[in-house]
Parts: sequence; C-alpha cells; structure tokens
Amino acid sequence: MLSNTSLLIIEDQPEICDLIKLSFANRIPTIQLAHSLAEAAELIKETSFTLMIVDVYLPDGDPYPLILKMLQKKCRVLLMSGNFQINQRINDLPFPRIEKPFRIKNLIKKVEETVSNPLSDELIELAS
Repeated sequence: MLSNTSLLIIEDQPEICDLIKLSFANRIPTIQLAHSLAEAAELIKETSFTLMIVDVYLPDGDPYPLILKMLQKKCRVLLMSGNFQINQRINDLPFPRIEKPFRIKNLIKKVEETVSNPLSDELIELAS
C-alpha cells in the first residue's frame, strides 16, 4: 500500500525525523527530511510528495501556509505534535494527527490510513 508513496517529514528534532524515516525505510521508497519550513520549501520545489508528516510547531514559523500549498498539490497531510493547542489555526483543521510521544505501530497505522483515504472535499475546498 505504501510502495507508491513519497514522504516528506518536517520536524525540527533530528532524532524524531530519523526514527520516522527508519520506521518506514522498507515500506516507503522516497523519504525526505526537513528540519525547518525553509528546508521543506526547497524540497517541495524539486520533489512531489504524496504524504507530508508535519510538526505543528516549528521554530522558523507557522506551517499553515505550507500545508495549504501541499494540499493544492493533492498531498495528504498528517499533523504531529506534543501539544496541538499551541497552534489553534492548525488544530482546527480536519487532518489526521498523531501526538508525540507516539508508538511506532500507531504511527504506521495512522500513515497507512492517511494514505489510503481520499482527500475530503472539505480539504480540497480549503486549499482553493
């Protein structure tokens, strides 16, 4: 199911990025890491992604505009945070989410669900 997936992980903590990447290394052929919004913006210029796992709180800014841009490209989004209340604008979005700390098997399940579910009309409308 994930063999046609390309994944962008946007997380400022390198150890979490590495953990997620290792968890999907045998399942997802293309995995890119970005430790900031600036790095992510450069990566999406060069590569098309089918899934983005993004921390809702990043030190270099609010990921909301990047999330909308990725939705326009029909990329699915999985939100990740230790505290979703930090960014209320993102907290109100109807995206799947996973709370840190998470169990790897829960993350894998959430990623599989996110990839297999079509983008909702609500999300497509939000991106317009």
